[in-house]
Amino acid sequence: NRNIVLELDQRPEESKGGIVLPSQYSEAPTEGTVTSVGGQVDTVSVGDVVGFPAHLGTRIVIGGKEILLIEEPKALYVRG
Repeated sequence: NRNIVLELDQRPEESKGGIVLPSQYSEAPTEGTVTSVGGQVDTVSVGDVVGFPAHLGTRIVIGGKEILLIEEPKALYVRG
């Protein structure tokens, strides 16, 4: 399979100006760190940082960490 699992970067709870943002008004993360890759993935490795379109993939929370499952071709960029 060509899926990758990402641990999403934490969203800031405050704006740059110091205003506390309720979660429904903060932007969805668009970058995460690869924690696992499927057997047919060839351009992404564990530990890489991947950019992706907002609101893409399947999001779950495990142990208080937000995890995202996306298909490798949907990644916008990879930083090793």
